[in-house]
Amino acid sequence: MKRPKTPAALEMGKWLSSVKRSHSMVWRSGSRQWAGEVLARLLGWCKTIDDPRDGCALLFQFYQGDDALFSHCDDSN
Repeated sequence: MKRPKTPAALEMGKWLSSVKRSHSMVWRSGSRQWAGEVLARLLGWCKTIDDPRDGCALLFQFYQGDDALFSHCDDSN
């Protein structure tokens, strides 16, 4: 699937790359804040999408990055 070159797509790509490079953990005490940040970013990107195909491509890109997003989370409980 071809990635859209919208500002939202470029921003998401940069953010996902920074998450992948990060070595910091999201501990249980910070999970609510982390979820809020992820949700706020998704909602912000959604507001900039005009074409549904771009939205689907961005959602696909987000799901491809789920390993990077959630591998930094404490799942010990």
